[in-house]
Amino acid sequence: MSVLLAIGDTGLSDSLRKPLAESGFDVLQDEVLHRNYLNEFIEIQRPDMIIVHDVYLPSDFDDDKAKRDAEMVALIEDWRMRYDNTLRVVYLCVRDRKDPLLAKLVARNVLDIFYERSLKTGPFVEQLKEEPKFANVSRLGSGELEFDFTETFQEEDEDHPTLELDGEPEQVKKSRAAIKIAQSLQEGAKGLKSMAQKRAEAKETLNKVEVGIDQAVLDEMLDIMPIERQAPPKPQIIGTVLIAVAGVTNHIGSTHAAISIASYLKGNGHSVALVESNHSQDYDRIHSLYEGEKKLLLGYDTFEMKGLTHFKYRDDRDLNDIFSSYEYVVMDFGSINQATNIEEFTRAHVKCVVCSADEWKFHWIEEFENDYDIDNTYCYLVPGASMEKVEDLSDRLRGGDVVSFPIQDDPYEPIKEVGNVLKNVLSEFIKSPMKSSAKPLLVGASVGVGFSLLVIIIFSILR
Repeated sequence: MSVLLAIGDTGLSDSLRKPLAESGFDVLQDEVLHRNYLNEFIEIQRPDMIIVHDVYLPSDFDDDKAKRDAEMVALIEDWRMRYDNTLRVVYLCVRDRKDPLLAKLVARNVLDIFYERSLKTGPFVEQLKEEPKFANVSRLGSGELEFDFTETFQEEDEDHPTLELDGEPEQVKKSRAAIKIAQSLQEGAKGLKSMAQKRAEAKETLNKVEVGIDQAVLDEMLDIMPIERQAPPKPQIIGTVLIAVAGVTNHIGSTHAAISIASYLKGNGHSVALVESNHSQDYDRIHSLYEGEKKLLLGYDTFEMKGLTHFKYRDDRDLNDIFSSYEYVVMDFGSINQATNIEEFTRAHVKCVVCSADEWKFHWIEEFENDYDIDNTYCYLVPGASMEKVEDLSDRLRGGDVVSFPIQDDPYEPIKEVGNVLKNVLSEFIKSPMKSSAKPLLVGASVGVGFSLLVIIIFSILR
């Protein structure tokens, strides 16, 4: 399957090109670098798939979001008219799942839309290796509109056959076939499991017998045993990682924890934004104290402190600009009951919930659990909790990890114990720092340029 990249960012293109090529895709060398050339490239190259980036790929309407969106819809409509569904469109963006554009794309049979802030190359490639299906975009919608989808069909009743108008759509035929295959595989899996159990029992019996073992039988059994494969490599994380920090109630330390996390990542050489997502005005107070002012500096939306960019809460703030500019965005939601952008909290890659392990404060955690679907992306940070309290709290919770968060005086200067905890909390979302290699490269380049100039000067003198 040939793939045409229309990303507009060479770094992201290179990061996608390698895993696609390794998975058997024929990634075309030529790339589209502007929307104006999309139709020309498609007409000449005739790819089976095109991967388009929402923002990075330049447009004549970069200053007008509405026109940019309308342009993309018009382009895809044209592709559907020319090539029907033989051209698979993959769309990369950072948008709310209820963004109207996404619903328009789905309506035009764009079934591969990746709208999160980061992209794991493993699942990304695996999805593209499969046939496009509506289940991939079933959560997208416009406003309150939701697309509900289920991959089940009722068996046809002989007394009440299903009526087909102008034949059954090809997509439905494919879905029915896929379901039958899945059912066959499921039955086959049950049979394999039963067979594996019998083989294990037979092997155990053979091991207990001291005499009369036919080596040929034993060799045959070992040959048909499944080979244990190594775990697949950890997928590379591309794009911005969103870390959400919220407290189950007021004044429990969520801002302190958010600053600690941001400072830890900044200290490891990453670009980090610290975003206030509540109405407390704490960041205005921090800014004023840092500048030595008695009044809140309300005229400033952002400020730099200890190497961190702080974004104060503002009603008109555009999060997309922040998400596209940093490796990590740490959002400080304060008390979850008074937070803004709750959907951003639930969509975060890592959700840190600050709470207390005291028995008489557990009702706040219960209220939080009742409001949210807890999974393994949630982590409860309990400041200064003993291991005994951590274990007791873990037993009572519905899900998520519980971690004792070390107490420190200055969150902008994380102590070693804090770093050790955050290394485990962030785990797979910790990227390799790029800061350390920048200086040697710069020095090397400077030396090379200087040496070249010296050779030119000497050559001019001798000449």
